[in-house]
Amino acid sequence: MNRLRPFLRLLQRWRLVLLLLAVAIAVLLLTQYFFGQQTGKVAPLSAEEAAALEAMEQAAGSEDFTAHEAKALCFPFDPNTADSLTLLRLGLKPWQVHNNLQYRRHGGHWRSAADFSRLYGLSAADYRRLAPYIRIGITPEQMRREAARAQREQEQAEHRARHDSLMAHRQPKLAEGTTLDINTADTTLLKQIPGIGSYYARRIVAYRSSLGGFISPQQVCEVPGVPADIARWFTVSPKARSSVHRLSVNTADFRTLVHHPYLSYEQVKAIFDFRRKHGRLHAWRDLSLSPEFTPADTLRLAPYLTF
Repeated sequence: MNRLRPFLRLLQRWRLVLLLLAVAIAVLLLTQYFFGQQTGKVAPLSAEEAAALEAMEQAAGSEDFTAHEAKALCFPFDPNTADSLTLLRLGLKPWQVHNNLQYRRHGGHWRSAADFSRLYGLSAADYRRLAPYIRIGITPEQMRREAARAQREQEQAEHRARHDSLMAHRQPKLAEGTTLDINTADTTLLKQIPGIGSYYARRIVAYRSSLGGFISPQQVCEVPGVPADIARWFTVSPKARSSVHRLSVNTADFRTLVHHPYLSYEQVKAIFDFRRKHGRLHAWRDLSLSPEFTPADTLRLAPYLTF
């Protein structure tokens, strides 16, 4: 009996070793199952995919990695052969692409669309969006053609959307020969004149207000930057001269007079010098001796000043 004891102890030790070996084999088999190391043909990584995988491994989690900001497209693809750029164009995040390439690098092979749902990090929403486009066995050439077609269709759709948006906001223009009353046209009407947008429409209205009203279509050409032939789009009412806002040279304050487009600082100063020395002005002849007022100035200012 004593002779058997060493043999029994050795047998117990080997039993422990065999048990540990069985556990190790079971773990290996489970690892192979979960990583998809089944028998069959496995698509190897291309040189481009291997380089992309290495780059994404270095950039994983980086805020500076902006490839995932590209617009997502939908087109047929094979998750076993699609390269990293294709997967990014499909809307997968860089780290999801990283997981797919890593899976394939370890020998993984997606056997069906449902199988692809097991990709680590792939949300249910992303899978539902991509599932109709998963084609196991599609050739790279077919995939490139489908991707190019989807890209063209999306660009055409975006172009149509931009065109429709521009047409919806585009201001209709006046037909040749149409005229507007220069003193009553608002900015909406002014923007219908070819070459006039919101900016110049506002400037025309502001100039008309500071002037007191137009008595001639040619006056609109005094607004800086407007088309040289803009006057042909306007008419002036026969009552325009009598309806313009006129300033009193005897009661208006300095600031009001100097803001009139046809009066300079020196001319307003001459008016106030006369008022201070001689009192009330009665007619243009009271200012005719001032070098600041020429006959042309008198003619231009006459509709806008009163004594």
